[in-house]
Amino acid sequence: ATNFLVTNHDNDKPYCLVFYDPCFRDAIEQYSTSSTRLILSKISSQISTDPLNFSLYGRSVQLPVTLDSSNYSIVFISHSKASLYNFALYFYAYDFRSFPSDSSISSKRLLSKRMYAIECARNGSSYGLLVSSNSLLNLSLTIHTLLDRIKKLLDKNNRQYYTFLMNTLSITKMNNFERNIDVYILCSSCTESLWLSPEYKQFNISLISITDIIQAFEKDDENLSINYSFDLRQILSTMKIIDENEITQQNEENNALVLKHPNA
Repeated sequence: ATNFLVTNHDNDKPYCLVFYDPCFRDAIEQYSTSSTRLILSKISSQISTDPLNFSLYGRSVQLPVTLDSSNYSIVFISHSKASLYNFALYFYAYDFRSFPSDSSISSKRLLSKRMYAIECARNGSSYGLLVSSNSLLNLSLTIHTLLDRIKKLLDKNNRQYYTFLMNTLSITKMNNFERNIDVYILCSSCTESLWLSPEYKQFNISLISITDIIQAFEKDDENLSINYSFDLRQILSTMKIIDENEITQQNEENNALVLKHPNA
């Protein structure tokens, strides 16, 4: 753990924010005494509105300056891929004031995958809206507003949809769902790397992002670009507000499908 910190942090930035699995605590805390740049996480359930207090799923630290990519390099030391994957899900669902709002497609492979996702979004007739409990916890108002906008977008285009809390579903359940679902929409934050991960490849049904569904049905909007967005509030700002008059009451009632036992 200490060797990793010596060789894998960016010396060009004033601070290094370090998250680590508890099994590395002794080694990391010993190393921290030799460097004032390192800011180590501490287990805490305290919730603070102070912009200089950063808390991530129970790990809380006091920051010397506001969290910004120009000031901090961020390191997470994990003993397993599963732990690192969970950290990524929590990290990108957090409400960062200064986090980059989007990331351009960086390769032909990603561009091809993105164009395919948009086509899946456009051609589907039944959708599963996936929401993570972590995003609901950290970005409750944003998530509920996004869901409302997406549902209205699907209602306007006469598409049916279910809503799921994704933490209670396995990939196996999603691949073998009792009803016909053409596309799953990830209504939470994610990174580009998620779309190339082994977990993603296990899906038999297309898994797309919020930005894909917006691009599919609001393709005439010149302000929309083919980017993966990391900031849910930024995504929300790009969505058109749909007039209630554009949605008939009959369509709205028929499109919102409810399961008696959604997680069975």
